[in-house]
Amino acid sequence: MIAANVNHNINTGPQKKASSANRRKFGSGLIFHRSSFCAARLAKGYGFIMNRAFVLRLSVSRRRLSQLTSTRKESAPEVPIEIPKKIPRGPTDILRALASTVKIDYTAPHYRYKDDPFLIPTTNNAKRWFALSKESGRRAAMYFLQKYPELFSYDPAEPKIPGFCPTEEFIEGKDYLESDLISFIDNVRVIEAQSVFKYLQAQGKDISQETILSLLQLTAFFNCEKADTDCFPDERWLTLNQKAQKRTWSDGNLAEQLFELIKDKNAVAYGALIQGMAKHLHYTKAFALYEEMCSKGLTPTRNTYNYLLNCVYSVRDSESSRWELAKRLLIDMSDKGVQPNLITLNNLLFIFTWTGHSKNSKLNTLRTLAEMRAHGIEPSLATYLAVLMVFCKTSSANSDVFSEVLEFINENTLIVRDPRDVDFFRMAMIICHEHLVDKDLAYKVYTARRGFNRRRDTDAEGQAEFMGERLCGLRDSKVNEILEKNPDLIGNSYNHSHYYQHFFELLANAELIDVYMDVYHKYVPNIYSPELRVFVETLRAIDLNDAFRHLPQVWSDIVLSDYAQREQILTPVLALTARFKSTGTPEDDELQNRLVVIARDAQDRVNAANKRQKEKFIAPIFFTGEHVGNLIQTYLNAGEMKDAWKTVKSLVEDQREIVGSPKIEPLRQFVERSCADGKPDRAVFCATYCAEIGHVDVVDWMLTKAETYKFDESVRAKLNTLAGPSPRTPDA
Repeated sequence: MIAANVNHNINTGPQKKASSANRRKFGSGLIFHRSSFCAARLAKGYGFIMNRAFVLRLSVSRRRLSQLTSTRKESAPEVPIEIPKKIPRGPTDILRALASTVKIDYTAPHYRYKDDPFLIPTTNNAKRWFALSKESGRRAAMYFLQKYPELFSYDPAEPKIPGFCPTEEFIEGKDYLESDLISFIDNVRVIEAQSVFKYLQAQGKDISQETILSLLQLTAFFNCEKADTDCFPDERWLTLNQKAQKRTWSDGNLAEQLFELIKDKNAVAYGALIQGMAKHLHYTKAFALYEEMCSKGLTPTRNTYNYLLNCVYSVRDSESSRWELAKRLLIDMSDKGVQPNLITLNNLLFIFTWTGHSKNSKLNTLRTLAEMRAHGIEPSLATYLAVLMVFCKTSSANSDVFSEVLEFINENTLIVRDPRDVDFFRMAMIICHEHLVDKDLAYKVYTARRGFNRRRDTDAEGQAEFMGERLCGLRDSKVNEILEKNPDLIGNSYNHSHYYQHFFELLANAELIDVYMDVYHKYVPNIYSPELRVFVETLRAIDLNDAFRHLPQVWSDIVLSDYAQREQILTPVLALTARFKSTGTPEDDELQNRLVVIARDAQDRVNAANKRQKEKFIAPIFFTGEHVGNLIQTYLNAGEMKDAWKTVKSLVEDQREIVGSPKIEPLRQFVERSCADGKPDRAVFCATYCAEIGHVDVVDWMLTKAETYKFDESVRAKLNTLAGPSPRTPDA
């Protein structure tokens, strides 16, 4: 905007026209901060200045607009400002938020296996050794930290991590107080707490009843043994948590002595000892203490009932007696006003899984679920696991129940609330594979499927379009959102391996080969290292669908997994390489050459393994006659006569190391090709072996073709000898 004084000597005629044009252009909505300001436009060096009348009209319009605006502001309702309540934040909440934005990278190994690319493990055993070797290094570091704490005074961590700091040990001869005992109890130092307690007793120092009760709870829970509080996640991941099969409770231990020292034995003291005995499988004494507790009129705690319900299966033998004992405990809880929680009802549900798959078990399961709903208890994965084990883990599995369970899971955000929650996904996939044999339900467990519900067209074009949508939908789908957001739900490596094993086996037998291989390439070998049986099922699926194009990649994964020398792998792989024959297209020719490379690789690996094992006086790996026949057929299909001749020589010269004999067809083809290539000596060598295993017709065929291929007299003499009962004389 340009402010200018109006000169009376200037002709105002043209400016009136300009003012009129500007007024039409800008309208009355143009607002100036000062009434003396006006609009001007510069064009080709001429300046057009607005006159006073136009400035005055704009000033009046501005005041009118200001009045209207203020009127509207006065009439607008006031919106109250609500200050949100403060959300408590922990020291690691920012890290958790950042971690939630990172998704799984299927093209990279797990972070625990990241190293130099040459050292990244690919087999299950190699992954186990790699992770445990790292944990061994961490244990060594913890040992030196504990042994020489004075060398590690610098600690810049914020917040402080107690697990990474040296722990206080019990020192003989040091004067301890009750406060030291309380400190050891709070830090779950079981052995040190017991030592300090014995020291205080020996010194005759008084210990309060509250401290004795706290020590009782600690020693009873851990059976007076060292608590496993070390932070080694990889070791826990690779450890199979097997429940003890026999009693581990030590009679007369310090926990029982502490119980006797308590003067006023209340429900907490009884509950601590009962829970410890039940946890460490001393069921008889636990129930005896429970009876004693009830006879004194004490009300057991909810955790006490939970542990006792968990013991019902081992205390009683028959289904009816187990149910009667469980019902008695539940009635006692109701009479004494003890409200059940999730663990209580989950323990009850697992009793029904142990009592068989009768109608009573199913009915009681439904009643328990109704009871949970009545008490406002939200089920966990362990709840659904028990339901699946009752209704679906039978010969007459119910897929409707399974589908309803999956719907409940997809509608809720799940966290681990019961230690048995981590077994749900493994058991769900086992049921899908072994009992229901339903790949669609397996997909629901495995992935949130999108875009697979469209109508399937009957024509070929529609089928191809649907297949493309299915593949794209699988690639773009959010793979198992529940497990991605909560990786702890899968549990340990045992659950992880079994989950994917059953999923891949089911898809290999029930899914389209291209869809299955799409899932296979996504997860193998970084996320999941297949077991031997998964590779066998994959090769079987390739064989049934003539999907030879997938064999090179699968063979590469087999080599990485160190299964290349297994007979269960060699037999189907070599059968596939022998069965394929190029149609002459460039794609088929390339695939034929890749299959020849696979055959050579398999042959070289077995021969190298045999050589190593002979040097170590270990039983060698034997090729079978079927393997050798398939090798010869593979080389013949690709026109690799040099490799075929090498294999035939090995077959004849190393007969003692080959189990059985090959089929006659590849040997006959080798003889025919050798004759056609003008190498009758090789043909006679192979025909001699054929005659020895009872196929004299190969020799007869060569005799009939003697004139066609112009065999010399020596070759004809050998053939005449082979045609009779005389023994073979090989001539290479």
